[in-house]
Amino acid sequence: MKRVNRMFVAIIALASLLALSACAANNSSNFTTAPMAIPTAAPMPTSDSFMEVAVARESQVWVEAESFSYSFDSSPVDETYMSSTTRTPRRIKIGHMSMESEDINYTVTRFEQYTENFGGWIQSRSMSTGSHGMHASADLTLRVPAARYDEFVLTVSEIGRVRSFNDSVIDATDEYFDSQARLDINRAEEARLLEFIENSSSLEDIILLESRLSEVRTNIELHESNIRRINRDVSYSTLHVHLTERGATAIRPVAANLGTRMGDGFSGSIHAVTSFLGNLVVFMAYISVPLVICVICALVGISVNKRRNKSKKKAQTT
Repeated sequence: MKRVNRMFVAIIALASLLALSACAANNSSNFTTAPMAIPTAAPMPTSDSFMEVAVARESQVWVEAESFSYSFDSSPVDETYMSSTTRTPRRIKIGHMSMESEDINYTVTRFEQYTENFGGWIQSRSMSTGSHGMHASADLTLRVPAARYDEFVLTVSEIGRVRSFNDSVIDATDEYFDSQARLDINRAEEARLLEFIENSSSLEDIILLESRLSEVRTNIELHESNIRRINRDVSYSTLHVHLTERGATAIRPVAANLGTRMGDGFSGSIHAVTSFLGNLVVFMAYISVPLVICVICALVGISVNKRRNKSKKKAQTT
């Protein structure tokens, strides 16, 4: 009996599997599957240089509003800016000189004349006269054409006795071309923003665009100012000059004799007495009005006191 039951269950299970396989075959014949499209990743840039990454990041401006969204991509900067083989070096030369002279005013005048003759100018000048045993001194900041800087230094060295001299060179090449590249990016961005503003019809979008345009123009002014400063410093070298006057050695005064010292003491005592009397007169003038008031009050008090005493005596006699 048990064997019959097991065979009966096996037959039912086999029939169920056949029915399920038939349904699956029927469903697969009614549908066709299309191959899944696999998105391809955007190609990565082949160059991983720092400046190209910086330019790529700065060349995108995102302006977003509730109903407005766009991105700005400027054209890449010319690679000649980044090539060390084509860009011209920008080097700034600065010198420091310390000099002694017999006549400080004459020496300053000579420096001014030579600076003008070499096509330069005096950027700053400060002078101090000698006092309390100190010699006169002057500080000059001179700007001369870079092409004639060495010749200028040799010429002015003959004016006085040079105590010390040193100069240094600052390489501003990277700073210059970095500012130039960023300036080009900002100018391209400014042109695109103006185009977007002209074609936009939403007031909210225009406000956002003009706010960004103001920031871009500020950056343009900063980069232009930095480029002009570097060009000026490269074209005209700087020489800082510190001048001191040698002068004659101070002569110590000879001690005075007894008669001179007595005369000086007598004249000093007379001066002290006259000064004291003068100060006393001034003091009396200051207190004259309060003193007169005090005297009047005292006289009034004495008069009132006498009247009271007389009234008391009359009362006692009566």
